[in-house]
Amino acid sequence: MLREISNKLSGKKFLLVLDDAWHQNKQDWEKLMVHLKSGAVGSKILLTTRDRKVAEIVKSRHIFKLGMLSEAESWSLFLKSSGWVEEDLGSDYIKVGKVILNRCSGVPLAIRTLGGILYENKEISIWRAIGRSDLWTDESIEDRVFASLKLSFIHLPDELKQCFTLCSIFPKGTEIYKDRLISQWVAHGFINSMNGMQPEDIGSGYFDSLVKVGFLQDPSKDWDTKQLVCKMHDLIHDLSRHILQDEVVTCLPNNMIANRTQRCRYLSLTSCPEKVHRNSFHKAHALFISGGNPIFDKPVKTSSSVRSVVLHYTENTPFPQFTLKFEYIGYLEIHNLDCTKFLEAISSCWNLQSLHLIRCKGLVALPESIGKLKKLRILELNFAYDLDSLPQSIGDCRDLQSLILYHCAKLREIPGTICKIKNLRGLHISRCSFLKQFSSEFAGVFSNLQTINLTDSRVFQGLPSTLSCPLLCTLDLSKTRVTLLPPWITTIDTLECINLEFCFELVELPKGIGNLKRLAVLNINGCTKLRCMPSGIGQLTRLTQLGLFVVGCDRDDARISELENLDMLSGELEIRNIKYVKDPCDTEKACLKQKNGIKNLVLDWSLSKGEELASDVEQEQGVLSGLEPPSQIESLVIRRYQGPCLPRWLMEQNGSTYSEGTTLKQTGPCQYPSLTRLELFRSPNLKHMRGLMRFPSLKSLKLSEMASLEELWTIASGIEIQEVELSAQYCFPILSKLYIENCPKLSTVKPYLPPWLEELCLLESNLQLLSPSNFSRLLPSPSNESSSSSSLHSAVPHLSSSFPRSIEQLTSLTKLKIGCWDNLKLLPDAIQHLTSLESLELICCRALVELPEGIGQLSALRWLLINDCSALQCLPQSIQHLPALQSLEIYNCPALASRYKQGVGPDWHLVSHIPHVSIYPEEQGWRTRYPSLLPFLNLNPFVPVGVTDQDKMSLFLMFFFFNSFSILIILLRFN
Repeated sequence: MLREISNKLSGKKFLLVLDDAWHQNKQDWEKLMVHLKSGAVGSKILLTTRDRKVAEIVKSRHIFKLGMLSEAESWSLFLKSSGWVEEDLGSDYIKVGKVILNRCSGVPLAIRTLGGILYENKEISIWRAIGRSDLWTDESIEDRVFASLKLSFIHLPDELKQCFTLCSIFPKGTEIYKDRLISQWVAHGFINSMNGMQPEDIGSGYFDSLVKVGFLQDPSKDWDTKQLVCKMHDLIHDLSRHILQDEVVTCLPNNMIANRTQRCRYLSLTSCPEKVHRNSFHKAHALFISGGNPIFDKPVKTSSSVRSVVLHYTENTPFPQFTLKFEYIGYLEIHNLDCTKFLEAISSCWNLQSLHLIRCKGLVALPESIGKLKKLRILELNFAYDLDSLPQSIGDCRDLQSLILYHCAKLREIPGTICKIKNLRGLHISRCSFLKQFSSEFAGVFSNLQTINLTDSRVFQGLPSTLSCPLLCTLDLSKTRVTLLPPWITTIDTLECINLEFCFELVELPKGIGNLKRLAVLNINGCTKLRCMPSGIGQLTRLTQLGLFVVGCDRDDARISELENLDMLSGELEIRNIKYVKDPCDTEKACLKQKNGIKNLVLDWSLSKGEELASDVEQEQGVLSGLEPPSQIESLVIRRYQGPCLPRWLMEQNGSTYSEGTTLKQTGPCQYPSLTRLELFRSPNLKHMRGLMRFPSLKSLKLSEMASLEELWTIASGIEIQEVELSAQYCFPILSKLYIENCPKLSTVKPYLPPWLEELCLLESNLQLLSPSNFSRLLPSPSNESSSSSSLHSAVPHLSSSFPRSIEQLTSLTKLKIGCWDNLKLLPDAIQHLTSLESLELICCRALVELPEGIGQLSALRWLLINDCSALQCLPQSIQHLPALQSLEIYNCPALASRYKQGVGPDWHLVSHIPHVSIYPEEQGWRTRYPSLLPFLNLNPFVPVGVTDQDKMSLFLMFFFFNSFSILIILLRFN
């Protein structure tokens, strides 16, 4: 691991954050620091710790002791973490609460935990008891913080205390999975069913309570499995073990005798001695073992104490036979098990309620004897790549509540016997790549099934029509190949979520879907073949997530006006097939403007290329005018709109006057203050983009396939007379990215391109956009906006034989790529001032004969690529002085290939210090190095007969100008 860290960081300038360090072994830190010192000059390490001794061990140059929260900040955090509103608290509560906070010494962890506890305990007597506790007598902040945590534990409800202390079995930093933790609580008998509730539901409430008081923290979804995970703060972990004292054991010395573990309730081992006494586990209730199987001195005797076992092996390990000796085991979790078939003897664990097999790659089958586990409630197999089926006897597990199969890549069938399990509540079959459908025996009534999850089972074709799930709440078929939903779906009045995201084969939704009055999520985002929405969808007034609305052309299809009552919609919404809207009044009835939860909106007429609308221009404008977005929209995309003008809601409202040589405008209030992205695609009749309102937050503007667009205005107000700008208010005061693709007539940007751009992309567009008239000369910074750029002259050169010296002003530049500049002979020595430059690429500059010695001043340069620069004879001597250079790549440069050939070239010694040097023969040019460039630029349809191979490459030119630029890309395709 240390070697890998060294390889990753060697020669690179980095900032490394080591958060919450507590390890005090000096030798371990010294080994780590040796590898961290291989970075480039300027690298920094930020370490946070509660222990000053750690900071001293690592020999920190600067130690900063953070201050505690002030009294006001502490009170604010207390109110936030407890959920209280100060106005709802009586004066006695406020007075006592502030006394308690004063004793927390401004430490956020202590304040948050006590805040959660005091919210659950509303009696003033309890508040006073906490404030007067003898535990506060310690003077040091550390002791008072720990006292606050102990008080929080003391005042936990009794049913939560044992649930919390069980968490002591996990090593520090362990990710704790919510559902697995709850299953362990159930196995230990910590949860008793009441009022007909299932123990898992009660356990979920316990888990939420522990999160509320801060004993479990940072709940989030596992990136891969989407299961909910959390962690314990190190101090909370210390508290859990402090409470148990010697009831939790974390190591077994070689000479440990049997009675040493008599009081041990929880055994947590990250390593085991060579020989473990056979009675070491005899009295333990819970085991956590990582590393590998323990080796016992004698055969293990049967134990009636152990209830849960977690074997978190780090590498493939044989089945732990000793677990079969735990007669009353209720929970078994094994990671990286090395066996092809699970033991038939598992049936001897008659009390087993939860079985979790994680990353057992070689496991082909489960035994038929699994049907004898009559108490089994949860069966989870994650990353069992070789599992191809489940045994038929699975249907005999009559108490099974949840079946979880994740990434069982070879699984092809789910046995029909599963229909015998009437208590099944959750069926989770995710990323099972070969599962096409359920067997023909899959029929009947699942009277308790609440969740069906088949997400990312890419070839799954659909649910059977013979099922009945009267209590179903969640149906997730996202990323499957379903084409239709069965009709019985519309009869389930308990359904709250249907997820069909990226079901590319889905063609229609069932009629009658409007009957699902509780439905809050109908996610059909990415369903590209969906033809229409069923009539009645407007009755789903609880809908918060839709993703896509497809306007149909038939009489029975939903009209766009059915969006009217869906005011709770939020997130993303794409409206497709707007071409079928005949009455502009329908779009006004949709009331998009009132749906403030929508942040990303796509309006798509869905016209194929060359298709024309039957409606007139006035109707087109009226349709778009009625689709006014909510004011808090963040992203807006308009596709295939055929009107000649932009809608009024994008335009300045106070009027404007234009005349040749003069522009005079007035500005009203900003209507879309949060809009950060605006894209217009294939609007063939739009000629001018002027009179736009001000978009103060817009960062990205993309114009694609605008065949008639001639000019773009970048100011919303101001006056320009004969090219003299007197004042200006910009439409896009913080625009950083401008993409112009396939806009052949767009030659003018008035008055200029925004000088604070960071990225400009011109693809298959008019070369006149590069003319000096489109770049500012002394354009002021945006009104009322802070800007790091100063007023500079335009740095857009003609394609001459030399590079502009003004490049030296670009001290913030990180990447420079110069390509296909056939008459470029020299780079200016001023390039040495680009001290932030990390990447330099020279491509197809066939006249380039020399690189300046100033390159040796580029202390941050990490990557240098030279491709098809055939006239270049040598590299500057100063290349040997580049401390951060990690990679040198040379292609199709014969002279350089000979001169710097590894080990034998006359100048190999100048580049031998560079970790990665790649020099390829002449025939392996840019096509070998950049195979992805051809399809990206789509060159072949545009290449005339007889054009040379190199001329087929796009005119690929990057210019960088103004101090605030980091990357400016100009792509001009050969036409």
